[in-house]
Amino acid sequence: AATLIEHNPAYFFPHSMSRRVAAQIEKCQLSIYSGPLGNFMYDFSLASQFFAESTSTGAGVPATKAANRGTERRRLSAILAADVVGYTRLVEKDTDGTVAAWKLARDQVIEPQMSEHDGRLVKLTGDGFLAEFTSVLQAVNCAISMQEALREGSLAFRMGVHIGDVVDDGRDIHGEGVNIAARIEGLAEPRGVSISAAVYEQVRNRVDSSFEDLRVHEVKHVSAPVRVYGVIFDGMATSTNSTD
Repeated sequence: AATLIEHNPAYFFPHSMSRRVAAQIEKCQLSIYSGPLGNFMYDFSLASQFFAESTSTGAGVPATKAANRGTERRRLSAILAADVVGYTRLVEKDTDGTVAAWKLARDQVIEPQMSEHDGRLVKLTGDGFLAEFTSVLQAVNCAISMQEALREGSLAFRMGVHIGDVVDDGRDIHGEGVNIAARIEGLAEPRGVSISAAVYEQVRNRVDSSFEDLRVHEVKHVSAPVRVYGVIFDGMATSTNSTD
């Protein structure tokens, strides 16, 4: 049987393309290698071990034991955190309707916008999601596009964007950057987007929006205070504190 190998460091990119290719090859299994490419190409014992321990197939999500070993990686990323305002209350009031609205938002807005802006949906959190981008500009534009598309929906999202170091364990991302993104998301207005000062400095002259200074905030589990800005985009009321 044939084996298609996808080299995908830290599982940063989705596997859908590789799965489609593997499905076109008779009796082909798909395996993911996320270690250093040079080591894999020139170390025969490593390659042999990888093939021996590979357990994935072209039909499902890759789960290669050899590729997962010791692949925790640190990198600088733009992180987008989001959740639904008052989700618990909405579920208590109308569970079926709230779940249906969330699925609609996910399938028709969140996932398509993530794909359009080259983002990676790290995880769904029940009442929200966490996403990662290599470009801070793409992260902010994606958040704005999502909020504009979700404006008429029954669910109101808050979104926050920060740029910082993350540690990727192959399935999830961790670190102070993720923590700050989640905290500043809570400072956004319903249907709004908040960003850290680090993000603001990189996008303030590159997006068709203005910004509101939300002042410096103490962030739980973060030693230094964080200055936060609100993004003012189409359809949102401006403030006397807004800045170009």
